[in-house]
Amino acid sequence: MTRDLMDQVQQNLQYIKDNSPRGRLFKRTARGVVLKDTLLVVVSGKTKIPRNRKKSTARATVKFGAAFDSSCHPNVTTAICADHQRNLFCIVNGPGGKTLPNHAGFEIYCAVQDDPTTKKTEVIKKDFWVHWIAVGFRTDDLNEF
Repeated sequence: MTRDLMDQVQQNLQYIKDNSPRGRLFKRTARGVVLKDTLLVVVSGKTKIPRNRKKSTARATVKFGAAFDSSCHPNVTTAICADHQRNLFCIVNGPGGKTLPNHAGFEIYCAVQDDPTTKKTEVIKKDFWVHWIAVGFRTDDLNEF
């Protein structure tokens, strides 16, 4: 690796650091409110939910890697993209049955509502996608990006 290439990498990292969105974390403690500057982190993706011709439910796990601070419980929103079936619903929980998503990731539980007119139990007929966005923070030393 040449010196020019190393300089360019350093400039790119500095640019990312300078232009990353910042936030301020407010945390209530016994001593009052603690303020800490943070880096806002936005992670998004899509997860494929496979068809299930035997059940009306499916589950998938999403892992974030090291995107968020270990004390972060990111806000996760989802959207179901399926043009072949209606009445699909999804619920987001934390990993391992916890209530909230955490820094490690989350689990998506999907279900199809039974047909109210025929009382027939529906199944997941085809694969579909769940798109998701997670917004959280990192409290790393902002001087070390």
